Formats: sequence, C-alpha cells, structure tokens
Amino acid sequence: MPIRVLLCRALVLWLLAGCASAQVFWAVADDHGRHNWLLGTLHSSDPRVLELAPVVEQAVLQAETVMLELVPGRAERAALEAAMRLPADTVLAEQVPPDLYARMVAALCEQGIAQEQIERMQPWAAALALVQPTPSAGGFMDLRLAELARTSGADVQALETPAEQIAVFQTLAKETIQALLEQALAAFPDRKAAHARLVTAWLAGDLDVLNSLALADLDALPQAARAAFIEQGLTSRNAVMAERARPCLVAGHCLVAVGALHLAGEHGLVARLRRAGWRVEPIF
Repeated sequence: MPIRVLLCRALVLWLLAGCASAQVFWAVADDHGRHNWLLGTLHSSDPRVLELAPVVEQAVLQAETVMLELVPGRAERAALEAAMRLPADTVLAEQVPPDLYARMVAALCEQGIAQEQIERMQPWAAALALVQPTPSAGGFMDLRLAELARTSGADVQALETPAEQIAVFQTLAKETIQALLEQALAAFPDRKAAHARLVTAWLAGDLDVLNSLALADLDALPQAARAAFIEQGLTSRNAVMAERARPCLVAGHCLVAVGALHLAGEHGLVARLRRAGWRVEPIF
C-alpha cells in the first residue's frame, strides 16, 4: 500500500477544522488581468473523484504552472516511506502496549499490510494506515492532475516537501499517538463507509460535513493536543502554502491544487488570498 496514500488520507480526515460550506473550484484574478485557479482536491481513488469536471480539465490544460502539495514521484515516495519506518534497532511492539499492538496488527493485516512491514512502522504511520480503506488501482487525484499537466506542457511544482508534510505527526507526544491509534481502531470497522461519506461530501462541496467527520476523529485527543494538531497540520501549513503560491499567482495562469480543507475558514487559502488583494470567486 503506497505510503503517500496513507499520509494523504489521514491529513484529510484529521486536519479538518473551522470549515464552512463552500465550493471546491475557484477563479483567482486581480485588476491587472492576471487569471489563476484554486482547486480543493480529495486524495481518493474513487472514480467519481478521478473523473475531472470538464472545467477543471480545461483549466489544467490552460495553466502554465500547476502547484500541488507534493509532486507525485519516486523520490518523494521514497522520502515518505523512509520517514515512516522505525530505526533499524527498533520494532513497533516496543513502542505501544501489548494489547494495543495485538489489535493494531490484526487490523493492519486485514488492510493487506505484511507482518514484517508492520513491525517496522512508526506508531503514527500505523495510525495513518488504519484510517485508509484499501485503494483501487485507479490512481489518485494528485497523480491525475500531475499527469495531465505534464502532458499539456505545464510546469508542475510542489508547495511542500515530504519532511514538512510528516512533521505534524513526528512532533506528536507518545500519549497523543496512542490516543489516535485507539480512535483509529475504534473507527476501523466503519472505514469504508466513512470514506464513502467523505467522497459524497466532497462531490457536493459540503465542507460542513467534512468538518463534522474531522471533529469526531479528533475527539480522542486531549484538548491541548487537538488544538496543537490543528495549528500545525492546517493553519500553519495554509500560511506557508499561500506564501509559496504567491509568485506563481503573480505570474498568472497558475493552478493551485491542495486538499479541499485547506481552502475553508478564516485561515484557509480562499480567505488568505482575498486578504492579499485577489478576487477569489467560486466556479463550482
């Protein structure tokens, strides 16, 4: 199971906060005639997600630059996989209580992950794996966008590095990780239905529903850890994304595609770009 898949699914489920109902595709323009696009993505292999709306596909084909959270590639995948493995002299059974470890192994084996791979996983990586339904062979939206952009001759750039994406998990306290593991195990039997609800909400542009899913997933965390997790995983990342996207937007014909929940709320990209003087109007 690709590590990139596990990470992105968890970020969608665990980093939703302060969202109001909104669309997922936006036009970004200014008084100087510069035109850009902002797309909220969903990291899913669901065919309904992978089948890009014609207006989105046309925007990708017109874009001179496409900016994604990460550019799908071998080097990025290798970096994520290396970070999610324990040091060579450590095994997962030493990191969590025996009962929790036994339940984790049973669930992860059901996910199709080999025992030897489980033993080498960081505890937070195991938590990510538990919330990921078994993917299909259809790929993922980020990969679809990158392939289409490259075909059209656009420059494909990353807004973040693999190290930055996983930093939010690496800094979690041991107690917080165990709370996330317990929550993930409790939700494990419902993971496929939960993912289906997530896809339905994304297709409808209903960030209120996505927010309610996230709040339920974060209930296992102590209040202080929950607040810190949201700050590190969403709010701070939004600020970095907005700043790194700025030169591309100023140049024009730029399409910025990030997880849909990075768009919403007063700290989201839509509000940040508006405060920076851009006209950000919904397309759908």
